[in-house]
Amino acid sequence: MTNTVKKTFKLHPDQMEIVEAALSYAKAKSGTKSDTVALEYICQEVMGTGLSFETLEAAMTAEYKKSTDAQEFITKVLTLVKKISGLNITVTIEEPCPKAP
Repeated sequence: MTNTVKKTFKLHPDQMEIVEAALSYAKAKSGTKSDTVALEYICQEVMGTGLSFETLEAAMTAEYKKSTDAQEFITKVLTLVKKISGLNITVTIEEPCPKAP
């Protein structure tokens, strides 16, 4: 008997791609062949340095996924863009058009 526990995740296809890519990257950089060891290394890295994103799009996508309200998310983003740029930005947010049958 080993001293291990099991944890299961349900992932969307895009999340699975990211997880597999991260595991492959961690295994290549560390030399381990074990997914669980690679996962541990990934977690240690995040705990040590915090989350980081390679692109603005990736960071914005992650932030949007945390949001519970699309309109609130857009408002926060526009407030930040105004602050950074000094521009006076006015936007009208409308509900999406219904899809054609």
